[in-house]
Amino acid sequence: MGKFGVYGALGYYREETDSFSLLAGLDYSYFFQAGNQLYLQMEYLNIPPQLLSQITGSMMSGENEKEKNIDLLVGNISYQIDDFSSIGMTSFCNFSDGSKLFIPRYSNQINTHTTIEIQAGMMMKVIEESNSSSLKSFGE
Repeated sequence: MGKFGVYGALGYYREETDSFSLLAGLDYSYFFQAGNQLYLQMEYLNIPPQLLSQITGSMMSGENEKEKNIDLLVGNISYQIDDFSSIGMTSFCNFSDGSKLFIPRYSNQINTHTTIEIQAGMMMKVIEESNSSSLKSFGE
């Protein structure tokens, strides 16, 4: 499909309880005349809760969802600055609990066998509203 790619996968996991997973994705690459590359990727994932930490590490967990699969929308954008360095951002939106995870990164290949990669995760999570607020009582 030209510069666009469409892909998908189904998975079956046979553990304590049988479960299924689904992945549907779309990606796009654009090459600039100077040789730089822009890469965009978007994926929808419907996965068992126990697989979430394998994808996001300790930043997101599916511990609250024991019975049903988790719905995720994953986006990735990266820009190749030159042959040795790139910047990018990966984001996760968990529709099951409303949380969001953003992971910006920078990568630089110093030599053939050494690459420096700097990345950090920023988590946004919905916090249920409470009637008592420590800031409200502090100001009174």
